[in-house]
Amino acid sequence: MTTKTALTTLDTDALAAELARRQEEKARAEAERAARLDDARRKWAETTWAGRDATEEQLREQGNQHRDAFSAAVRAADLPAAFAAWVAERAARYAREAVRNKAVSAGNTLGHTTNNIAEVRWYDPDFLRRLEHEADQAARVKGYDLADSLVPDAPTEA
Repeated sequence: MTTKTALTTLDTDALAAELARRQEEKARAEAERAARLDDARRKWAETTWAGRDATEEQLREQGNQHRDAFSAAVRAADLPAAFAAWVAERAARYAREAVRNKAVSAGNTLGHTTNNIAEVRWYDPDFLRRLEHEADQAARVKGYDLADSLVPDAPTEA
């Protein structure tokens, strides 16, 4: 009977060395992948952070244009156009808040202390109150009965 003890020991040592080599390769590959991801994340953050003001200002201007179109449509009693302008203004505001939140996230990635992510929402009670008040004023000018006014604090004609 032949003894395989020495051969088995050598095989075990070779297997252990191969396992250690593969684990080192895997760790190195994971470190390289993490470095590439960090570099890509940093580049995205720098680009986003640099372009945030211009993009936000452009979206703010679009929102102002839609708000002006909305006011004009309400004064003209063109409800479909008023609704379309209102939705467009809300969409521009939503997009602006999303850009701001993305910039805050980019700033956090770059190490800035900007943890003030705004709540993104479609409903703005102040804007709706102004909308109802302008609609009531436009209806008064056109001579409509405002007994069913939507704005409780709107002045009524005596």
